[in-house]
Amino acid sequence: MVDFDTYVLFLAACLALLIVPGPDMAFVLGTTVNRGRKAGILAILGLESGAMVHLLAAVLGLSALLMASPVAFLVVKSIGSAYLVWIGAKALFDSWEGRRSAAGDGVRDGARPVFLQGVLCCVLNPTVAVFYLAFLPQFTTPDEGNRVWQMVLLGTTLNVMALVFNLVLVHFASAITARLRESPDGARWQLRAMGTVFVGLGLKLAIEGVPR
Repeated sequence: MVDFDTYVLFLAACLALLIVPGPDMAFVLGTTVNRGRKAGILAILGLESGAMVHLLAAVLGLSALLMASPVAFLVVKSIGSAYLVWIGAKALFDSWEGRRSAAGDGVRDGARPVFLQGVLCCVLNPTVAVFYLAFLPQFTTPDEGNRVWQMVLLGTTLNVMALVFNLVLVHFASAITARLRESPDGARWQLRAMGTVFVGLGLKLAIEGVPR
């Protein structure tokens, strides 16, 4: 379906992309640090579900429509940036109020909110849609058959690699910060760090230009 040499090159490119910090990595690490391993895993599952939505949109051509409409791109980008800022502001507010995440697995208030946060963080980031539409076709070849199925294979491969990579991150982040989460002061500073990062990411997304 995809030329072997091209597929190997694609794997190398994916690995290089995964190690570069971005909103997804910040969300996974922030959730894990503040709420523990199980919450981090739920965040990953949410992000990967959102990534599959973007892959489906790229295959169906919806991402192309988003890129072709500056207004639609701006609307989605504004919603996404506002959502990231809201997550960050909420974390900062909780830290100032002296609140802390529940000890233990960090999902005593339910798994669904953490999962949905991951989905929304990914789906509401239009730059992810642009990435799928611009990145995947570079590794498809007409001689190897239907390009749609090639994009499905490549996109699924990228998402599986991201899943494994993020699970490793969660494992180490949870092990390193477990003791900090048990300390009220440590928990507050973790919330402040997470809040600052997400406000910054939201503002960064807000000022990014619309693709032409």
